[in-house]
Amino acid sequence: MLFLLLGFTFFQSQIFVTVNGAGNGSGSSWRNASTLQNAISSATSNSQLWIKKGVYNVSTLTVAIGASNLKLYGGFLGTKPHCHKGIILQILQF
Repeated sequence: MLFLLLGFTFFQSQIFVTVNGAGNGSGSSWRNASTLQNAISSATSNSQLWIKKGVYNVSTLTVAIGASNLKLYGGFLGTKPHCHKGIILQILQF
């Protein structure tokens, strides 16, 4: 039981991001993608933001990051629920 509890401590959650968001905006999948602003604001420690290919206006972003070890990956086509080697590019790590 202790082993299972410790395993959850290191879980990395993915937050799916598109330029305008999609569906319910929760970031739980490409169909329900979050906006970049909402994803950054709601990210928890060890989260991965998977960002769909597109043009993002970062001049309007408010960045106040309370999460540690936040990773942003970009260049996704927004069609696969998982990453393949060579498709993702780590662009920033806090």
